[in-house]
Amino acid sequence: MLEPLLQDAQWNDEPISRHSFHQERFSGLNAAQVDFQQVQFQACRFMDCDFSRAGFYQSTLADCDFSNCNFSTSYWKGCHIVRCKGSGADFTHARLKETSLEQVLLCYANFTGSRWERCALSGGSLEEACLASSVLK
Repeated sequence: MLEPLLQDAQWNDEPISRHSFHQERFSGLNAAQVDFQQVQFQACRFMDCDFSRAGFYQSTLADCDFSNCNFSTSYWKGCHIVRCKGSGADFTHARLKETSLEQVLLCYANFTGSRWERCALSGGSLEEACLASSVLK
């Protein structure tokens, strides 16, 4: 389970590393300022969760739903996001580097002020997403 790991990570200011989560459901989860290193989320659902200022490094989200979650000022490097849904998610001022998004639905997501470097997007949707003041490299 993720909750005890989050508590330890936040208390000890340490990352969550090399864990896998499969078909878990989270509601109101506070993962703000937590770093995730080589973590895999498979078929998980996140409802109203806070990942603001969190870091994701060489991590994978596959077949997950993180709609309406807060990822503002989060950092992503070397991650793979595949067949996920993030409608209405807040990625304001997020930074994505060397991250691939494949078949990801990000309708109505907010990417205002985000920065994308060497990222790959394929087969998904950014319909009605806000990319104002974003930088794409």
